[in-house]
Amino acid sequence: MEFSGFKFKSTTKRMITLLAVFTIIFSIIGSVNPAQASASILNVTGMPVGSITPVNNGGTGYYGDGCPVINAKFSSPAKITFDSAGNLFIADVANNRLRVVVAVSGTQYGISMQAGYIYTIAGNGTNGSDGDGGLATSAQVRPGSIAFDRAGNFYVSGSYRIRKIDTSGIITTVAGTGTNGHTGDDGPATDAQIGSGSIAFDRVGNLYLCEAMNNYVRRIDTNGIITTIAGTGSGGYSGDGGPAINAQIYNAHDIACDSVGNLYIADYLNNCVRRIDNSGIITTVAGIGATGNDAGGYSGDGGPATSARLKSPRGVALDSAGNLYIAENGHVRKVDTGGTITTFADKTTPVYGTLNFPIGNFSPQKLAFDGDGNLYINDGSYARIFHMQLSQAPTLASLTLSGSPDLTYSGTPLTFDLNSLILTGTDQNGDAFDLTGQSVTWAVYSGLATVSDSTLTINGSGTIGVTASVYGVTSNPFSFTAADNGQTPGETVSVVSAGTDSLGKKITMNFDLPMADPTGKQDQFLVKIDGVDSPVAAVSPGDNPNQIILTLLYQIPYWGYSSETPQVITLNYTMGDVAAADGTLLPSFTGVAVANNRLAIELRDYEPDATEIACDDDGAGGKIFKYRLDNLVDYDDVNLALYFSNGFFRNFEDNMANYVKFYEKDTGAEVQLPNVVTVGIQDNGTLPYVDGVRYMEITDWYFKQISGRAPLGLALKSTALKPSTTYVVEVQKGFSFHIGPINNAYIFEFTTTADSQTKPYWADDSSLTASGLTDSGLTLEWPAAQDNHGVDYNNLHYNIYQNGTLLTSVDGETTSYSVTNLTPATEYQFKVEAVDFANNLSTNCLETTITTTASGGGGVTTAPTWPKGSSLTATNVTQNDLTLTWSYATDDVAVTNYKIYQDGSVIDTVYGTTATYNVNGLNPGVTYAFKVEAGDADDNWSTDGPTVSVTTAVYGDPDTTAPIWPDGAILNASGITQTGLTLTWSYATDDVAVTNYKIYQDGSVIDTVYGTTTTYNITGLDPGTNYTFKVEAGDAAGHWSSDGPTVDATTTARGGDGTTGIYTVTPAVDSTYANGKTADGIDTMTVNSGITGLKYFNVSISPVTDHPGNEKAVFVLLRNGMQISLDTTEEDFDTVHTARAGFNVQPGDVVKVYIVDDLTNDTNFNPTILQQ
Repeated sequence: MEFSGFKFKSTTKRMITLLAVFTIIFSIIGSVNPAQASASILNVTGMPVGSITPVNNGGTGYYGDGCPVINAKFSSPAKITFDSAGNLFIADVANNRLRVVVAVSGTQYGISMQAGYIYTIAGNGTNGSDGDGGLATSAQVRPGSIAFDRAGNFYVSGSYRIRKIDTSGIITTVAGTGTNGHTGDDGPATDAQIGSGSIAFDRVGNLYLCEAMNNYVRRIDTNGIITTIAGTGSGGYSGDGGPAINAQIYNAHDIACDSVGNLYIADYLNNCVRRIDNSGIITTVAGIGATGNDAGGYSGDGGPATSARLKSPRGVALDSAGNLYIAENGHVRKVDTGGTITTFADKTTPVYGTLNFPIGNFSPQKLAFDGDGNLYINDGSYARIFHMQLSQAPTLASLTLSGSPDLTYSGTPLTFDLNSLILTGTDQNGDAFDLTGQSVTWAVYSGLATVSDSTLTINGSGTIGVTASVYGVTSNPFSFTAADNGQTPGETVSVVSAGTDSLGKKITMNFDLPMADPTGKQDQFLVKIDGVDSPVAAVSPGDNPNQIILTLLYQIPYWGYSSETPQVITLNYTMGDVAAADGTLLPSFTGVAVANNRLAIELRDYEPDATEIACDDDGAGGKIFKYRLDNLVDYDDVNLALYFSNGFFRNFEDNMANYVKFYEKDTGAEVQLPNVVTVGIQDNGTLPYVDGVRYMEITDWYFKQISGRAPLGLALKSTALKPSTTYVVEVQKGFSFHIGPINNAYIFEFTTTADSQTKPYWADDSSLTASGLTDSGLTLEWPAAQDNHGVDYNNLHYNIYQNGTLLTSVDGETTSYSVTNLTPATEYQFKVEAVDFANNLSTNCLETTITTTASGGGGVTTAPTWPKGSSLTATNVTQNDLTLTWSYATDDVAVTNYKIYQDGSVIDTVYGTTATYNVNGLNPGVTYAFKVEAGDADDNWSTDGPTVSVTTAVYGDPDTTAPIWPDGAILNASGITQTGLTLTWSYATDDVAVTNYKIYQDGSVIDTVYGTTTTYNITGLDPGTNYTFKVEAGDAAGHWSSDGPTVDATTTARGGDGTTGIYTVTPAVDSTYANGKTADGIDTMTVNSGITGLKYFNVSISPVTDHPGNEKAVFVLLRNGMQISLDTTEEDFDTVHTARAGFNVQPGDVVKVYIVDDLTNDTNFNPTILQQ
């Protein structure tokens, strides 16, 4: 007999406990939330309540200081919190900095800050604890958690210290010595050894620290005295309903305090949230509160939080109404004040805004509320912070601009700060809208003025009109007058054209009026080349009365620039003393474009043996014209060079296609040449000499310039010629302008090859892969193919084949395709080939064979798992680096990726075929915790993974000695049951530190644990079986002890004392079901017609012969012969008992009742039936 999918341990709760509905009412009146200001770091007009938007774009790194927060990057961000001004603080752990997003512009912590921008206010980027007594920005910090006191000072925990940063930015230590430990209770906190973890203040100013790895909660009172208030130092789950000081907690990750002094801790490895009330009693308020791989999970929405499953809660927070919020495995859960749990946010939460990217992989780790009651979520694994709109924030509806500036224009530019005007806002309800610290955009709609930020520059007298905009709302037009002092610019003076000379050292400006002498006025002109300022050395009159010439300090670079991407040159002019000939002042202008037709330069080797054509142009002798074809004339890659002696020079002023004709000899079909024009190429520079003759060059059929004096060529790179075809080239003698056929030309021809030498191809390691596999579809993905034309001229497309038949074609910029309408559980062959614009097929193709999932499979639904004994080890440990190596995980389809965690945050993801990873950038003498999780192609991730704790080497000699076991070291086995036991051992020693212990079962490694751990629970054993266990010790350098303590242990046999009891089961008489028995004597209850919904089934159990210890009554619900549900009751049935179970039933459902000796979480274990 086997119970399908049975997962309860032998400590399964009694059925009466499972069926009873307990409602836990939180005794919380409201949370302590320092953020009471109405200012917000993120004002999103119109954002719906319940939607989410990113505060930053994500991405790991240290970036964005002094910029809008959307550009910021973090590295392993941890705790987030708000101060009373509404500023958001982020513990940027791996960047060793504390950063703030400012709600209101102004000077804080000695730094001038702008609203909505991010700044570093503590930490110099290095891990450590130096810098006390100085500025926090110059100090070393490792900010694991942050909190604020009522005076506005903030506190940072990390490096086994808690440090205070006062409002002037000075940092000092208030707790801890820098050494991990648990000493100093009832004395000054600065003398105590503490662990690292989350911190929080209560309403009266006491500071609380939950030491994650040390398994304690400690309090520092307002006098600086430290005490332990919870935890025994041993990880575990015990003590509910009693004093917290006697309770076990297990790696608590976060702590929060409500308004009446109750503490809430995220009990990470116990998969629950617990409360310590203000009398010191601890209780579980969410989660079932148990350790082990099967204890965590995701269930219970809509029911009591204490019956729900949580998985590894990392963060807790309370809103102003006292509701509890929990950041756990991919979800934010809410527990209301009535004790009911619901999912509040996950990766399906609607995203709002122009940055409307999906949440995708969502890994909430820490939570915080702003003063308006909106929720902020630290998605630490992906270095993102989200804002979740929970309050109906005021929306700006209108702006009113007013004021009375007194201004006089005196002929020179006059500036005015527009912020001195009065700007007021009104919300959608007609109430005043606070504009403090908000960004205002100013615009000029009339008058001789320009604006930059809030500075208005007035360039003439008269009426000036401006508007102000905030959040897309524009104010009323507001006008004021700059009084006239008698000098007025003429608005008719304007720039007709502006262009550079051949070398780019001068800019000639043409005006619509004759200009007076501008000499000495260069400071009024600004030239920008590709956005970079280019100083003007001098200004002088031009060659005609309407010109002035600007001389630059340096030549505009032109080597390497092509005619398709000329430099962008613009002119700005600030109104001053430059005037027209009639004395009218030149008005200011901004962004006048300058004509700039610089061309790419490429000098090619001259080929004396090129084919020569005689020349009789202009009746002068000695002129030479040559052409050369490089290598084969590949129809896919024409490379033709033309050479002219210097007598052919001509200044081209029109499209070069007018001087050259290119056509098929047999058909006369003309090849369309590109439309490229050159203007103003002057006689500058020197032509190359070959044998005493200067030559000019047309190369590659692409416009090129040689040293400023160049006849030009034409590009054919994006036009394919035909194979095995003869082409004729006609070049007009002297390059005279023509329309239609060329009658007086140099004529030559060439024939292309029959086969292209430059077909598309893929590198040898390229592959065609499939993702998103379901029973009816998948997505094919491939790398871009290579081609001789490169990116600029790559006109590839891809043909996609399914089972040898062309499925579709996609353009060359597309490298994926979704295939649909496939058949379940069927094998398919797919192929992708590349084709260029000349219809050359790629020299190789990418192929793959894929089998769809079975019908209804929905793709990969099962997450990868780690086999028993999987391990993660660290070797090659230095001061700054180490190598991680792990055993492979398994999956029902395939493991495709591994995530590597460092101190709880993802640092990288590698392919599923990789089992090693080099970690760099560590700090000497620091202990790090690493973990590896496995994922599959459908983004399912293992719920656990092997871990290792490693301490990097300190400065000095490397660690070369393995750990040793002291004399008398022992390994004990206790708590022995039929299927499990607990191992306990004494500590080993090492010259630096013991970082890990390996646990062996019958000679094979089954797990590796931290060096601070000396206990391990063994499960899944067989009853009545002898096992041999051993423990070995390892250090950070990868050395392992040569021996270790051992112990032999025999599990309890089934039946406890070897006897088998017999029990009689009597189902109660009930009109809703019919009682019966199976052929093997198992009692059944069959649901009658017309009965649906929740139904309870009651039985009486009587002993015939006793069985030692407790027994279990197992109720199994069957529908159409398939197991639907299961419930159990554990009791000592050696006296008459009753038991019952409730199920949601349909007519014809059958409930069987078994009395058995034991149940385990091993699905292959069949318990012994104890009934007649």
